[in-house]
Amino acid sequence: MNPTVSVGATKNVDVLRDRLYSGSQNLQKRGVKLVLSTREAGNITFLGCNLIPLDRVTKTAEPQALILRQYLARIVAELIITDWEKILLSKMIDHQKDLFTPVERKQILERAERFLELTDGIAGFGTSEKAGSSKGNSNRRNLIRQAVLEYLEANDELVIDGFLRFRLKHYLDQLSQAVDSAIDELMMEREYQEFIRLLRYFVEIQEPRANQVHVVMRPTGIFHIYDSHGHPVEHDYLNGFLLDVVETDLNYEDLLISALITIAPQQITIHLAEASQIGESVETIQEVFDGRVIVCPGCEHCLRYNKL
Repeated sequence: MNPTVSVGATKNVDVLRDRLYSGSQNLQKRGVKLVLSTREAGNITFLGCNLIPLDRVTKTAEPQALILRQYLARIVAELIITDWEKILLSKMIDHQKDLFTPVERKQILERAERFLELTDGIAGFGTSEKAGSSKGNSNRRNLIRQAVLEYLEANDELVIDGFLRFRLKHYLDQLSQAVDSAIDELMMEREYQEFIRLLRYFVEIQEPRANQVHVVMRPTGIFHIYDSHGHPVEHDYLNGFLLDVVETDLNYEDLLISALITIAPQQITIHLAEASQIGESVETIQEVFDGRVIVCPGCEHCLRYNKL
């Protein structure tokens, strides 16, 4: 008697059926044809999957039970990754919907998906296969496929909802970790934007103490500030500021931004020893002093300042 395996689900059953049929052309190369039947059990719809030989006289070289298990494992893994994963992530995010706007929840979903793409995959969750060198959903797909294949070796009925809950806990943990990372990233950006708004406020209320300054940034992080005539800025207000912060944990970047806020110049020209120095500190200065910052593409002053 031909082997039959039933795959059930509470949602996306039509998608599952379409995937089973659309991929069945590969089965013909192995000498068999897929036949599906449908039955309902409560809120679960089961698709009975059966293989029949294309040539009833010639038997296939491989056992039909093995062919069917391998095929279903591939289709179920593809379905989970492609059609269920976003639903699972969205449900996890909705548990904290009171904390985030719809726009923010969409951003969290996109970030979580990006984190998953960057991960190496999940080692384990009940399979004998270890994570390989592939990354992102390809690795997750392979590991899910292996878990389904091992499950079907001892069972002829699989409900995707329950299989996810009880057999793919590590996979769900991976999704949960991606959501947590996405939330952490969003919260950090929230704090950063609040920080930028606060610094902009300080700049707006500060009386400008120079029309123009030139900032020379060394590769080591050390910086020098010069006025429009090329003279080092050494006014009393800046010296006093430096004395106040010298005992703190501020790094060079924090110190530079704080010094510029103290001076509150109308225009800032940043001279870099290397183009690769354009990083977070320069970007922060540009955001705080919106419209006042010029990053010099290279000039005689750059050469002169960097020799000082």
